Order: sequence, then structure tokens, then C-alpha cells
Amino acid sequence: MAEYYFEPAGSFSVHVFQSDITNAIDDKPEGGLTADDAGFGDDPTLAGYRFKTFTNLDVKRTVRGIELSYSQQLRFFTSEWLRGTTVFATFSHFAATPRPRTGTRSSPTSPPAA
Repeated sequence: MAEYYFEPAGSFSVHVFQSDITNAIDDKPEGGLTADDAGFGDDPTLAGYRFKTFTNLDVKRTVRGIELSYSQQLRFFTSEWLRGTTVFATFSHFAATPRPRTGTRSSPTSPPAA
């Protein structure tokens, strides 16, 4: 992490990081669980549903990223109201390995028509 402060009232910072996470949570494989697998096999109203669930990863997940930040108070204005105005900008980029699973994030499928 590095920060630079400049006069009269501003800053610029760079933050580069890496986090190693054990037992990270992730989606179960695509398709989800059947009602029987989820423990609802004896309930006929849930027979056609697929259940979304999560699991802990067996491997370590590494998250790497960079954050850039700029902030400056506009002290050059003569008006007391405008002198307190601040401008800022930020940029962030993150990447994880192994990558989180992607796919549909919708609710279970509809049950079969009766």
C-alpha cells in the first residue's frame, strides 16, 4: 500500500493485495439437488424442484486485487461554500482462483403440472 498526500488537501493511494481463504463457500455443481437429495423425498409437492445449495471448497481460494484512489478538496475557490467541495475517483479490480462458479442464480425450477 502506498499513499501520497499533496497540498493543499488531496491524496492518491494504491493498494495491492492478496488474500488466501481456506474453506471458502461456493455453489454446489450446476443443477442443484433433487428433492430426494435435499431430504424432501417424502413430500410429493416438492418432487419436481431442484434445490440450490452451497459447499465449502476443499482447496484454498486466492483473491488478488488492486485499488486506486484519488481525492482532492477544491480549496482554490473563493466562496466559502465551494471551498469545501471535494472530488474523488476510485478504481478496483479483483480476481479469484479457483474462480467462483457462475450460472443461473434463480430459484428452483417449477414443479411439474398436475
